[in-house]
Amino acid sequence: MKGWRRLERAFLCGCLLLVPALLLASTGAAPVTVDRNKNMQDLTASVEYLVDNSGRVSASTPWSDNPQWHRLDGPVRFNRQASGGPILWLRVPVLVPPGEAFDRLVVIDSRHAQQVEMLWAGQGQAPRAVAQSGLRPMAQGLVEPRAAPVLAWRVPPGASGHLYLKLATRVSPWGGIRLWEPAAHERAVAQRNLGLGVYFGVLAGLMLFNILLWRVLRDRARLLYLASGLSLIAFQAATSGLGLVVIWPGFAHLNPLFIAVAGCLMGVSGLLFVVSFFDMDAGAPRVSVAMKVLAASWVLAPLLLAHPAATPWFERLVPLLSGLTLLALITAAVLGLRWRRAGAIYFAVAWSLYGVAILLRILMRVQLLPQVGWIYDSFYWASALEMVLLAQALAVKVRESNKAHRELLIRRERDQALKAAAEQAVVDKSRFLAAVAHDIQQPLYAIGLATEVLARQRLPETSQAALTQIRSAVGSADEILAALTLVVQLDADSLRPDVREVSVQDSLERIEALFAPMAQEKGLQWRVTPCLERVLTDPALLERMVGNMVANALRYTTQGGVLLSCRKRRAGLLIQVWDTGPGIAENDQVLIFQEHVRGPAARAGDGGLGLGLDIVRRCAAQLDIGLSLRSVCGRGTCFSLLVPLAARPA
Repeated sequence: MKGWRRLERAFLCGCLLLVPALLLASTGAAPVTVDRNKNMQDLTASVEYLVDNSGRVSASTPWSDNPQWHRLDGPVRFNRQASGGPILWLRVPVLVPPGEAFDRLVVIDSRHAQQVEMLWAGQGQAPRAVAQSGLRPMAQGLVEPRAAPVLAWRVPPGASGHLYLKLATRVSPWGGIRLWEPAAHERAVAQRNLGLGVYFGVLAGLMLFNILLWRVLRDRARLLYLASGLSLIAFQAATSGLGLVVIWPGFAHLNPLFIAVAGCLMGVSGLLFVVSFFDMDAGAPRVSVAMKVLAASWVLAPLLLAHPAATPWFERLVPLLSGLTLLALITAAVLGLRWRRAGAIYFAVAWSLYGVAILLRILMRVQLLPQVGWIYDSFYWASALEMVLLAQALAVKVRESNKAHRELLIRRERDQALKAAAEQAVVDKSRFLAAVAHDIQQPLYAIGLATEVLARQRLPETSQAALTQIRSAVGSADEILAALTLVVQLDADSLRPDVREVSVQDSLERIEALFAPMAQEKGLQWRVTPCLERVLTDPALLERMVGNMVANALRYTTQGGVLLSCRKRRAGLLIQVWDTGPGIAENDQVLIFQEHVRGPAARAGDGGLGLGLDIVRRCAAQLDIGLSLRSVCGRGTCFSLLVPLAARPA
C-alpha cells in the first residue's frame, strides 16, 4: 500500500509540474520590450520560425492560426527537394514603450541569405513590408558567404505586435537576431573592418617578405607558398565583401565564380606546396602521386561552372575534395613528424588550426553549430596564423638546409685537407722508398759482384753452402728492391708503360727458367705451355705481373703443381696461372689484391711483403689488362690475365 501511495504522489507532482509547462508552451514566445537606451538587444530567445516549402505563405496568411510555428532553439531543417528553394519565415513578438519613434537596425546572423524582407504587424493588423535587403544576386546553386543582412526599422512608439522576417535561404540563422542602435552598429562594423584590415595587412606583409626571399633563394616550396597565400587573400577578400563588389562593382555578379576559382587554386597550391616542402617524391612517392592527382582534380573542378546544369555537381564535389585534401594534409604532417623533417612541427600546428577553422565552418553550414560571428570569423585568424607558421616552417627548413650545407662544406674541406695530407704522405713515402732503394741497391750490387768472384774460386764445402745462401739472399733483396721501386713509381704516377707489339714466348721462357728450380726444390710439378701469339703491351711489366702470380702460386702450394698456360680468345690472349694450393676464401678474394695483404696460408720467414698481387692489380689497370680470380678452398686457385692481341698483318 505504501508503494502505491508513493506512486500516486509522484504522479500528482508530475501533473502539477506539467500543467504550467503546457500553459507556457501554449502562450508562444515571450514578447521583447524594445529599450531605446540599449545599444544592442538579442531577440533570439523569442524568435519563432516557419518553413514554407511551397512558397504559398504570404502576408494574407492567417498567422495566428498557423500551427507550424516553432521556437528557434536549434537548426532549421529544410526540405532540400522543394522546387524554387524554401522560404524561411521568422517572427518576434515585440512591445514598444510610449514616446517618440526611434531607429533600430535588425541584424540577422545568417551569411547565406539570398533575399530578406521585413514586415511589421501591429496588434490586430495584417503584416506590411517595412524593409527589404538589396542583397547581391548570385549564380544558380552557388552559396556566397557575406556579411550578416542588416535592415533599417523605424520603431513605432507605444506599439505591440510581431516583427516578421522573410528569408530566401537554405541555411538556418541559428546565430540569432539582434536589434542594434545605428551608431553602435556602425562602431561594431568599423571594429570588424579594422580587424579585416589587420588581417589582410599581415598577409600582404608576409607575401611581400616572402617574395623578396624567393627572389634570393629561388626555392620551389616558397614559390608554392606564395601561390597559396595569394589565392587565400583573393578568396578571403571575395568572401568578406572586399572583392569584386568593392573593386569592380560592374562585375559583382562574377564574385561567386571568383570565390570558387580562388578556393580551387588554394587547394592546388596547398597540395603542391606540401609535396615540395616534405620532398614527397623521394620520401613517399605513392602519397606524392595521390596528392598530385588530387591537385589536378582541383584544377578541373571549376570547369563544372561553365554550364549551369553542372553547378550542383560542383557543390557536391567541393566538400569531397576538401575532405580528401584535409586527409592528405594530415598524412603529410604525420609523415613529416615521423621523418623528423625541419619545420614539420610548425607545419602540423599550422594545418591543424586551419583544419579546425574549416571544420567549424562546415559544421555551421550543415547546421550543427550556430551561425555566430566569432565562429565564422575564426577562419580569418586561423588562416593568418597558418600562413605565419608556414613561413616559420620555411625559415626553419632554410636554416637547417644552410646548416647542413655549411657542415657539408666543412666536411669537404676537412676531407680535402686529409686527402692532401695523405697524398703528401704518399709522396714523402715514395721519395723515402726511392732513396732507400737507391742507397741499398749499390751495396747489394757490390755484394753480388763479390759473390760472383767467390763463386769462381775453390772454397770448402761449408763456405760454398754459405755462399749459396748469400747469393739467394742477395737475389731476394734485389727482387724486393725492384718491387719497391715499381710501387714507388705507381704511387707517384710516374710509371710510363712502353706498350708495343711483343712475343709472349720470350717472356714465358724466362719465367720457366727462373721458377723451375723453386718448383723442383719444393717437389712440385711445374709446366708452361708454349704460345706463339703476339700481344700489345709493355713486355717488362707483363713479365713482372706473370712472375708475381707464379711466385705467389709456388709460395702457397705445398703439393701438386703449378701450370702457366696461354689460350687465345676473341677478346685477347688469356694467360692463366693454375695451382693446387689451399685456395682463397670468397671473402678474401678482394683483399689479397691490396697492398701489404698476405693470404691466410702465408708463413713467417717466407720473404714476402704482400706487394706482388697489388703490383699485378695496379699494372693491369695501367695496361688495360683484364684481371680475374677463381678459387675453391682445398682445391686450388686460378689467376687470369686477358692481354690485348696485336693486330695481324694484312
